[in-house]
Amino acid sequence: MKNLLFLSLFLSFSTNIFSQNLTLPTFNQDRLDLNRKGMVVLGSWAGANLITNGILLSNSSGSDKYFYQMNVYWNVVNGALAGLGVLGAKKTQGNLSAFQSLEEQSSTEKTFLVNTGLDVAYVMTGVYLLEKSKNSMDSQDKLKGYGQSVILQGGFLLLFDGIMYGVHRSHLKKGKVIFENLTFTGNSVGFAYRF
Repeated sequence: MKNLLFLSLFLSFSTNIFSQNLTLPTFNQDRLDLNRKGMVVLGSWAGANLITNGILLSNSSGSDKYFYQMNVYWNVVNGALAGLGVLGAKKTQGNLSAFQSLEEQSSTEKTFLVNTGLDVAYVMTGVYLLEKSKNSMDSQDKLKGYGQSVILQGGFLLLFDGIMYGVHRSHLKKGKVIFENLTFTGNSVGFAYRF
């Protein structure tokens, strides 16, 4: 149910953005808006986790204690990243050239794609911790709780970064009309209009 809500939120704001007439400044602003809205989603996830897990942590023991504890740690970082991301996405970038716009778009896509790879590593680390907990005598609860938390948080980030990459990739495809008449001679970038 949460995943459907998350997906519908992304689809609703991406559909609104793509329905406009697209110019280069609009293309760049839409990219920033996508990032800002994504960071609001990440920040909301972090806030909900901090409140819920902070409350549950106060009355927990065993592996649950470590699960809630790691969720709190993880989402302090998520919240900080989301806050910085919202602030960064509010910056206007002035008049970017078409080439600069493509570089910014490519950089954004690469960031979410690399993060997706890191998220897979997080989930695998969580699986490793869970497996290690089965043979541990003195740290079984800690390894189990931390492993479950890393799987949950890494799984969310995998979904989040994958969707953000897809939304930005779709944004580039919708913006191709802006870039299709660009030419590159090796020394300069120009605009060619063919009749």
